[in-house]
Amino acid sequence: MFEVRNGFPFSLVDANRDFVGVRNRAGRFPTFASLDLQVTKGLNLKLLGKKYKTRIGLKIFNLTDHFNPRDLQNNVDSSPVAFRQECSQFREFCNSVGRSFRGKFVIEF
Repeated sequence: MFEVRNGFPFSLVDANRDFVGVRNRAGRFPTFASLDLQVTKGLNLKLLGKKYKTRIGLKIFNLTDHFNPRDLQNNVDSSPVAFRQECSQFREFCNSVGRSFRGKFVIEF
C-alpha cells in the first residue's frame, strides 16, 4: 500500500496552553508518505487431528524510511534543552517512526 497525503494543520500555544493566533493556521506537518508491504504464504496445519488453513508472513511498514513526524514543538514559550535529542527547538518536528518489521500468523476459519 502506498499512501501520500498533505500534513495535518497545527496551532501554536503559549506556556498556559492557550492558542496563539488563529487555531489550525500556524502551518502544516510535512507531507506524509509511506510504502507498506505485506507478503504471506498459505499453509495447511494439522493440529489435534484437525486441518487448519493458516497464513504466515512478514509486514514492512514505511519501507522507504520516509521522515513522517508525529510530534511538533509548538509552544512559543519553549526554550531549547541541551540534553534532549529531539523536539527541543520551537517549530521542530520529531518522533518519526522509521522502517519497522512485523511477523504475521493468521488462522483462517
